[in-house]
Amino acid sequence: MAALTFNSNNWNVPQPVVITAIDDTVAEGLQTETISHTVTSADAKYNGVTVGTIAATITDNDTAAAPVVQPLGRMDVRESGGRMFISCS
Repeated sequence: MAALTFNSNNWNVPQPVVITAIDDTVAEGLQTETISHTVTSADAKYNGVTVGTIAATITDNDTAAAPVVQPLGRMDVRESGGRMFISCS
């Protein structure tokens, strides 16, 4: 959690915020997360002021692997043009 500090010198100056999703190897699909804010101040007029939330859409860069369905008794696997049979019991 990062903090932004506004004071009498910069209260009207925008402060950029960069939000980054964690890149993992799990396919999670499209997600939406909510970013919320908390305002604290020694000045009672500003302490606890309500600030709206922001919805962030996260696009996953991972894809789910296709499941392998094998017939009973054997599975054909091709490698470099050859064929290998794996016996399953």
